[in-house]
Amino acid sequence: MKILLAGEIDGQIVDFYKKVSDASDGYAGLKHGTLEWCLCTGSFGTWPDKAKIDRGTRRHAGAGDFPSLYASGFNNSIQTVYISGVHEDHTWLKQRQAARNMEVLPNIHWLATGIKQT
Repeated sequence: MKILLAGEIDGQIVDFYKKVSDASDGYAGLKHGTLEWCLCTGSFGTWPDKAKIDRGTRRHAGAGDFPSLYASGFNNSIQTVYISGVHEDHTWLKQRQAARNMEVLPNIHWLATGIKQT
């Protein structure tokens, strides 16, 4: 099984998956097997409504790609799990958790950590 571990992507989802695609095509020693999972360690940029981004996110990179990908029905082919960072829409994520729907985009799943975010 090939698993790619990635750090913070700061909402740059399209660029991130381009790099993941490049990796699965032979970069980073993955040329001998198909990439099956990607694990992302935070700051994915989960903001379905860019009007609701927090001040810190607005001041730095902005809402990133998630609002447009969410609205367009982005279909990701690489199974991904990520933990949330500080700058995510935690209210929306908690609503999804309460509904037992942790898939925020097709094949992209939020892993709740149990750490209280403010």
